[in-house]
Amino acid sequence: MPPIDAHPTSYLNSMLSDIEKRTSPRMDYNCRQWVAPRYEDRAPLRREFFAVECRDISRGGVSFVLDWEPDFRDVVVALGPVDAPEYLAAKVARVTPVEDDGEPVYIVGCEFTGRMQL
Repeated sequence: MPPIDAHPTSYLNSMLSDIEKRTSPRMDYNCRQWVAPRYEDRAPLRREFFAVECRDISRGGVSFVLDWEPDFRDVVVALGPVDAPEYLAAKVARVTPVEDDGEPVYIVGCEFTGRMQL
Protein backbone atom coordinates (compact mmCIF):
# COMPACT_ATOMS: atom_id res chain seq x y z
CA MET A 1 0.00 0.00 0.00
CA PRO A 2 1.23 3.54 -0.63
CA PRO A 3 2.17 5.68 2.38
CA ILE A 4 -0.48 7.77 4.12
CA ASP A 5 -0.51 11.47 3.26
CA ALA A 6 1.70 13.51 5.53
CA HIS A 7 -0.50 16.61 5.39
CA PRO A 8 -2.79 17.25 8.38
CA THR A 9 -6.48 16.59 7.97
CA SER A 10 -9.28 18.72 9.33
CA TYR A 11 -11.86 16.94 11.44
CA LEU A 12 -15.49 17.70 10.82
CA ASN A 13 -17.32 19.26 13.75
CA SER A 14 -20.80 18.84 12.36
CA MET A 15 -22.93 15.94 13.55
CA LEU A 16 -25.36 14.01 11.39
CA SER A 17 -28.82 15.46 11.88
CA ASP A 18 -30.75 12.32 11.01
CA ILE A 19 -32.01 9.81 13.56
CA GLU A 20 -29.46 7.40 15.02
CA LYS A 21 -29.84 4.05 13.28
CA ARG A 22 -26.94 2.13 14.82
CA THR A 23 -27.55 -1.03 16.80
CA SER A 24 -24.30 -0.73 18.78
CA PRO A 25 -22.68 2.28 20.46
CA ARG A 26 -20.69 4.69 18.30
CA MET A 27 -17.15 5.68 19.30
CA ASP A 28 -15.30 8.66 17.83
CA TYR A 29 -12.57 7.34 15.59
CA ASN A 30 -10.75 10.37 14.18
CA CYS A 31 -7.84 8.80 12.35
CA ARG A 32 -6.72 7.79 8.86
CA GLN A 33 -7.53 4.29 7.64
CA TRP A 34 -7.53 2.50 4.30
CA VAL A 35 -10.55 1.67 2.12
CA ALA A 36 -11.04 0.25 -1.36
CA PRO A 37 -14.18 0.16 -3.48
CA ARG A 38 -15.51 -3.28 -4.27
CA TYR A 39 -17.21 -3.74 -7.62
CA GLU A 40 -19.20 -6.81 -8.71
CA ASP A 41 -18.08 -8.87 -5.67
CA ARG A 42 -14.45 -8.71 -6.82
CA ALA A 43 -11.97 -8.39 -3.98
CA PRO A 44 -9.92 -5.22 -4.42
CA LEU A 45 -6.23 -5.34 -5.13
CA ARG A 46 -3.99 -3.94 -2.39
CA ARG A 47 -2.91 -1.10 -4.67
CA GLU A 48 -6.57 0.03 -4.91
CA PHE A 49 -6.73 1.01 -1.21
CA PHE A 50 -6.53 4.70 -0.35
CA ALA A 51 -6.41 6.62 2.92
CA VAL A 52 -9.57 8.22 4.32
CA GLU A 53 -10.36 10.26 7.41
CA CYS A 54 -12.53 8.09 9.66
CA ARG A 55 -15.25 9.75 11.73
CA ASP A 56 -16.48 7.00 14.03
CA ILE A 57 -16.74 3.26 14.42
CA SER A 58 -19.05 0.75 16.09
CA ARG A 59 -19.33 -3.02 16.11
CA GLY A 60 -21.70 -2.70 13.18
CA GLY A 61 -19.88 -0.25 10.95
CA VAL A 62 -17.70 2.76 10.29
CA SER A 63 -18.05 6.19 8.75
CA PHE A 64 -15.42 8.12 6.83
CA VAL A 65 -15.06 11.30 4.81
CA LEU A 66 -14.52 11.62 1.07
CA ASP A 67 -14.06 14.83 -0.91
CA TRP A 68 -15.99 13.29 -3.82
CA GLU A 69 -19.33 11.52 -4.00
CA PRO A 70 -18.71 7.75 -4.01
CA ASP A 71 -19.78 5.71 -7.01
CA PHE A 72 -19.59 2.40 -5.13
CA ARG A 73 -22.03 0.58 -2.84
CA ASP A 74 -19.56 -1.98 -1.47
CA VAL A 75 -16.23 -1.28 0.16
CA VAL A 76 -13.43 -3.07 1.97
CA VAL A 77 -12.07 -1.37 5.09
CA ALA A 78 -8.55 -2.14 6.34
CA LEU A 79 -8.47 -1.60 10.10
CA GLY A 80 -5.47 -1.85 12.36
CA PRO A 81 -1.74 -1.55 11.73
CA VAL A 82 -0.54 -0.94 8.18
CA ASP A 83 1.69 -4.04 8.23
CA ALA A 84 -1.09 -6.43 9.43
CA PRO A 85 -4.57 -4.95 8.90
CA GLU A 86 -7.84 -6.78 9.29
CA TYR A 87 -10.00 -6.52 6.17
CA LEU A 88 -13.74 -6.03 6.64
CA ALA A 89 -16.33 -5.99 3.87
CA ALA A 90 -18.99 -3.32 4.22
CA LYS A 91 -22.02 -1.92 2.43
CA VAL A 92 -22.53 1.81 2.07
CA ALA A 93 -25.66 2.56 4.11
CA ARG A 94 -25.75 6.33 3.69
CA VAL A 95 -23.91 9.19 2.01
CA THR A 96 -24.40 12.61 3.61
CA PRO A 97 -23.13 15.76 1.88
CA VAL A 98 -21.77 18.38 4.32
CA GLU A 99 -19.37 21.32 4.25
CA ASP A 100 -15.96 21.34 5.91
CA ASP A 101 -14.37 24.81 6.05
CA GLY A 102 -16.66 25.84 3.19
CA GLU A 103 -15.70 22.87 1.00
CA PRO A 104 -18.21 20.16 0.04
CA VAL A 105 -17.38 16.69 1.41
CA TYR A 106 -19.32 13.46 1.89
CA ILE A 107 -19.69 11.43 5.07
CA VAL A 108 -19.95 7.78 4.02
CA GLY A 109 -21.64 5.54 6.59
CA CYS A 110 -20.99 1.82 6.11
CA GLU A 111 -22.36 -1.34 7.67
CA PHE A 112 -19.89 -4.21 8.16
CA THR A 113 -20.95 -7.42 6.41
CA GLY A 114 -18.04 -9.74 7.21
CA ARG A 115 -14.32 -10.37 7.26
CA MET A 116 -12.25 -10.79 4.10
CA GLN A 117 -8.93 -12.38 3.19
CA LEU A 118 -6.78 -10.53 0.65
